[in-house]
Amino acid sequence: MKIMIHRCSISAIIVVLILSVFCLSYSMLQEKAVADTSFQEVELRARSIGAWQMLAEKGFGRGANAFLAWSFAEYRGELYVGIGSEQGAEVRVKQDANWIVAGSMQTGFGNPANLAIAALKVFGDKLYAATLNYAQGCEIWQYDGNAWTCIGHGGFGDTANIAVMSMEVYDGRLYAGTLNLDMSDGASEGAQIWAYDGSAWVPSMTAGFGDTRNCGVTALKAYSGSLYAGTMRADTSIGYGFTMDITFIGKGCQLWSNNAGSWTQVRGDGITRTDNLAITSMEIFGGKLFIGTARGTLDISITISPFNVQRLSWQSQGLCIYSFDGINIESIREDGLNDGNDACALSMATTSVGDRELLLTAVGRTAAYGAMCGFVAGYDGREWFRASNEGFASSNNMLITSLESSSGQVMGGTLNPGSGCEIWCVQPAALPTHPLGSSTFYFAEGFTGDNFQEYLTLGNASASAVDATITYMFKGGGNQQQAVSVPPNSRATVDVNAAVGHGREVSVIVEAVEQIVVERPMYFNYQGEWTGGHDVIGATTPSYTWYFAEGYTGTGFDEWICVLNPGDTDAELTFRFQTEEAGQKMIGSIFVPAHSRETYKANDLLGGISYQTSLILTSSQPVIAERPMYFDYIGTNNWHWTGGHCVMGKTAPETSYYFAEGTTRSGFEEWLTLQNTGLLDITVNAVYQLGPGQGDPVAKSYSISGASRKTVFVADEVGTGKDVSVFLSCSSPFLAERPMYFNYGFGNLSATGGHCVIGARTAATEWFLAEGFTGAGFNEWLCLQNPGDTEAVCELSYYTQEQGSLPIKLVTVPPHSRQTIMVNQDAGADYQLSVRVRVASGPDIVVERPMYFNFRGWTGGHDVVGYMPEGS
Repeated sequence: MKIMIHRCSISAIIVVLILSVFCLSYSMLQEKAVADTSFQEVELRARSIGAWQMLAEKGFGRGANAFLAWSFAEYRGELYVGIGSEQGAEVRVKQDANWIVAGSMQTGFGNPANLAIAALKVFGDKLYAATLNYAQGCEIWQYDGNAWTCIGHGGFGDTANIAVMSMEVYDGRLYAGTLNLDMSDGASEGAQIWAYDGSAWVPSMTAGFGDTRNCGVTALKAYSGSLYAGTMRADTSIGYGFTMDITFIGKGCQLWSNNAGSWTQVRGDGITRTDNLAITSMEIFGGKLFIGTARGTLDISITISPFNVQRLSWQSQGLCIYSFDGINIESIREDGLNDGNDACALSMATTSVGDRELLLTAVGRTAAYGAMCGFVAGYDGREWFRASNEGFASSNNMLITSLESSSGQVMGGTLNPGSGCEIWCVQPAALPTHPLGSSTFYFAEGFTGDNFQEYLTLGNASASAVDATITYMFKGGGNQQQAVSVPPNSRATVDVNAAVGHGREVSVIVEAVEQIVVERPMYFNYQGEWTGGHDVIGATTPSYTWYFAEGYTGTGFDEWICVLNPGDTDAELTFRFQTEEAGQKMIGSIFVPAHSRETYKANDLLGGISYQTSLILTSSQPVIAERPMYFDYIGTNNWHWTGGHCVMGKTAPETSYYFAEGTTRSGFEEWLTLQNTGLLDITVNAVYQLGPGQGDPVAKSYSISGASRKTVFVADEVGTGKDVSVFLSCSSPFLAERPMYFNYGFGNLSATGGHCVIGARTAATEWFLAEGFTGAGFNEWLCLQNPGDTEAVCELSYYTQEQGSLPIKLVTVPPHSRQTIMVNQDAGADYQLSVRVRVASGPDIVVERPMYFNFRGWTGGHDVVGYMPEGS
């Protein structure tokens, strides 16, 4: 592909030429050019990872002067971005809906020659910003959350070091790689790498690894105990006459590794293509180091006064993507992704969608007539796909220049010389629900110590017996296995205390080759004071990210986070608490060993301060996370209802939630906790569906600021004395839980406590619940919510441990209403049972199963949303 430009003008092109001449400068097109059509475009298949939303536009109010958003960093729980501008660089931080200048920073740090922030990095408890300054040499500034301090200037003593192109933390030091270029003649003495220990800079590498054609260290990445440096390697020249003529000829970028202080070249020049100009991005994905390049030769002719690009020619055969496992390099893509016009991989970031890790890459592509476009490509380990529109569907965005994963979202910055740079973000969408009886269920929580009793209940709706293997994994490592057979149309109950012995902190993995569903009910007298129980359905896959909307660390509440790491590699955790009182609190560098589990008390992590808080938990490895809470609930009238509840976290937010259970009758207090996991403000719409004869549905809406949560007391919304189901919806993904606290009384059973669930993402035709007991001291209920416009006729199939399946029962649920079934009466007394609920006719429904009990004198209750088969 070859592009020719004639008489094209743009302000501040010198910034872009210096920062990324290997991949950006030919994008500065404002007129049509002639393109070589020797490559046939083969378009990538589009796959949505969620809706991209704009966070900032028009250069943060500076218009076209602030045309480049090049670098991101997350510092102390807030997102920072580095900006390029003709009038001097800026660093901005997102606070609520606004982007403000960080630390009252002067434009360009008081020097307009600092034209762009080429790199941002957190080291220790400080944020570091590196500049492009072709007049006086690059600078590095340090930020402590209040003020900026210059800790490096004048290009480390060599003004030809005009930019720091990359920074990385490795072995207790901050490393910075330079672009070394003499603007008078294009000569280079070779790029340099400098290391900073918090007090002084020392050289780690000079003279381009002994090859002055290595004029830039364009990427640095720590991986598997070593530091890797990717170079821009080119023959460069600058000639002056009527025009300034600049030429960069790709001569094979290089990849170098540093271990124990010495640098070693990893592979030959260009890796597999000798015209690879630069390694422009590196990221860890699937346990390997992924490497993206820019490729080709660039010729530019510029007039200085007035400043115009007179001619530009770019010749490229398409970018390359490689993976490296520390020993071998594998070509993932060569000659572009699916198209030789894919010229450069500008930036990479990883994110997770449920249990699936994705690699996202900002791709620069030449389109028809030489125009440039940028888009985000995704890779799931099997195929590449298009994950965004060109320029995020904004016509002036010429390229997507940077990507960053932050708080479960992905940020994208743009190059926009027409109207000013933009920031976009996406919240990765959730994966489909796994099919009924997925062969593996995971449980992070579990304890067999004093005053705790743990069970597993395994439901089998098939006509054949199912053999299951239970693996118990313990704190500190070690495991134990148990074989269980679940009879046909029945269920099995496992006493975990008896299986593993007394005093064990235990996680569980249940595997079966056939279809089953597994729950884990637990009963307790917490610290000898608060009695109750909780129950969850197991997670079917580990995930890199877990979300929890509810949480409270005030008086009378103990909140815990249990994490199971079933993999072979230690998992590093980051806790991001989104509090109503003080915004986001981030705690990182917490590790769970491989094949082990750990428990963390949120009250302690948050310094013993009272917060109403949601949580985003991220991990370097796929894990399982649950949140048990124990309480002495004071509520609205000094109740002192003691108990506990637990939820399995959610791996991605949704745009809708259904809650079938709910009541504001005397002795019950129902709440909704709504978590906005994104950075933009959202509005959540609620429809409260009341019990038969209690009135029409009640509609409400709630505004929630970015990265925060809101608490709703349901009785204030619908009044007291109501049976109520809820439907919540929003145009943006969010998370919703419904904690309820009670002084329950029915028949001869009285119990205080609470239960909590995350809502169902959709109504469905079929639901399954493995746990259930209609014996003495237990009341079991089913709540069926019908959000549809016509009645739903449902079949209830009970599968008992004592005598197999019972005769099918039918129940009719009126439209826009809910039906409550007392299972002790409907199925009969003294059964250990599972239940399947199917819609025989009418619209889809939602099913929950609250239970209340007096277990060994421990009173309480628990509740779960049913398990929803895929396609139901």
